[in-house]
Amino acid sequence: GFPHEGKAGQLWSWPVEQPFAIQHRMGILTHPAWLWSYSTNFDNDPIHRGKWIREKLLAGVLPDVPPDVDAQVPEDPHRTLRERLDVVRHSKCRRCHRKMNPLGETFEIFDDFGRYRPVEYFDQDGALVTRRDKEFVQKVKNGELKKRSVDASGEIRGTGESDVDGKVKDALEMINRLAKSERVRQSLVRHAFRFRSEERRVGKECRIGC
Repeated sequence: GFPHEGKAGQLWSWPVEQPFAIQHRMGILTHPAWLWSYSTNFDNDPIHRGKWIREKLLAGVLPDVPPDVDAQVPEDPHRTLRERLDVVRHSKCRRCHRKMNPLGETFEIFDDFGRYRPVEYFDQDGALVTRRDKEFVQKVKNGELKKRSVDASGEIRGTGESDVDGKVKDALEMINRLAKSERVRQSLVRHAFRFRSEERRVGKECRIGC
């Protein structure tokens, strides 16, 4: 479904009483604002989503892109983004990307606007359809588009916890596991402490400077 269909009429069906459960959402990592922040102008960004989780939640360290690497995903209208990312799975880039991509690709069940999408659509020529306007909605209703289930499978590695590490079917399962991780808890505490310490330092410098 879509959150709204133009400005004429909203399609929300949320109950008035709160709090309430929202289907396919599970905290900040599935919030449209976070998903949108880690998207490009036209597509998802599983690499930077995975990098954020690896560094912020799993306390990992990843190097910057080497200067001799052309960090561009090849264009191909007949292949999904996940399929086009095969280029980093079978090259020297794999050493770093295997730490990011399996985490970030779990969010492929959401598009670049943070909307839930269990399937991807293709036109009669096999080209991926990314538009989500009224014409698209009408084509879906008319059965003019072919659809394929989104592959949002991934894997958690490196926590050292047997009940956390392993393959996951999508971001929701991954988030459930990460929520149980002691490593994630410690990483969050560390980042919170660093943020507070930096905040105090900046405040002190400001008072001295002023």
